Amino acid sequence: MTRKRILALLIAVIVVAGGILGVKLYMDAKANEAHQAYVTSPDRIADQLRADLTSGNAPDAYANLFTDLLKENYSVKYWQRIDSPFTLLKGYKAAPQLNFKKPTSQVQPTALYPQGANPQTYQYSYRVNDVTYRVTFVVASIKGVWKINQLDAGYVQ
Repeated sequence: MTRKRILALLIAVIVVAGGILGVKLYMDAKANEAHQAYVTSPDRIADQLRADLTSGNAPDAYANLFTDLLKENYSVKYWQRIDSPFTLLKGYKAAPQLNFKKPTSQVQPTALYPQGANPQTYQYSYRVNDVTYRVTFVVASIKGVWKINQLDAGYVQ
């Protein structure tokens, strides 16, 4: 091969390798950006609550996910009762159906929340013994930290 062809081939290899590296770095940056957005979102709290519900881990949810107001109104023992969603959904294997996720203002008045709390209401359905069990909860940003402020569950008739 002539020197010009070798030089052209070398430049082409460098350009292709640089392009591949650039694309990889860009994709990694976007993945990291998406991960950071998820970690600081109410969706992470919703996912953690769903995991705690199906593992029956009421103490962890109570300690780490609930607002002080929710803790004041309901003790950890309340969430460990036989009719609690933490007890009824323990061991649930199927993926629950997300009925909706929307700003709480579209579901109920938000006067109870401080400005900037941006409460989000989630509702999931679980099929338990051929009956639908529905879990609805509100995640709000309290002092910059997403927490569950309301939690309601029951069978759909």
